[in-house]
Amino acid sequence: ARGVRTRLYNLGIPGATANIIADYEVPTAIFFRPNLVTLFTGGNDIVSGRSATTFEGDLTTILRRLRLFTAGPVVIGT
Repeated sequence: ARGVRTRLYNLGIPGATANIIADYEVPTAIFFRPNLVTLFTGGNDIVSGRSATTFEGDLTTILRRLRLFTAGPVVIGT
């Protein structure tokens, strides 16, 4: 009945690979101090021909930064 006040920030960059997300989107996300982060990544990495090992390293970087500098859960879709 009271409702919940929310804000949605769509930081998605069309065509972004995981390294671009790590370098550009994650710092902005951290700035907004989110209570929840949704992350959809991987498809553009495959299309771009990036290796699974490279993607894994970038994804690890993204998740570590979000875990260290945000308080909410991170929901991942790949």
